[in-house]
Amino acid sequence: MKINGVKIFAAIITLSVVSAVILGFVMAGSPNTARSRNADQSRVESLQQITNALDNYWNANKSLPKDLVSLSASPNVYLQSVNDPKTGEPFGYTVVSSTAYELCADFETLGNQQAEYAERFKPMASNSYDRLINHDKGRQCFQFNVNKWNEPMMK
Repeated sequence: MKINGVKIFAAIITLSVVSAVILGFVMAGSPNTARSRNADQSRVESLQQITNALDNYWNANKSLPKDLVSLSASPNVYLQSVNDPKTGEPFGYTVVSSTAYELCADFETLGNQQAEYAERFKPMASNSYDRLINHDKGRQCFQFNVNKWNEPMMK
């Protein structure tokens, strides 16, 4: 049986394509892993937006809202959502003191796995974002103090 050059070329191309697909899954993870990472990135972005809204709310009212529904219903506060993007359940929120609160979410992956990706989308001057992207897998709670604006400087 004589081996045709075209068959050898086709076999090499097929092997190359299969290898590239396998390598892609190894490097990037499965589609389920990518979906989980995207959901966690959405959670981080939502939590960051909530921290900004809580800062705005506190600076306007000198108090924290009793819950996230009250926050989202407040005038001059824009929130895309106070719910988990995948489950639809509200994020955890607890008032700790007059100027401190806790936000909780359930994460599917270990955070900050691709620091260079997260760095490109990092909001300016955002320590809360740094803390949020470094989340662990599972239920995570983060405690924050409000960012007070126009506070008089002490002498």
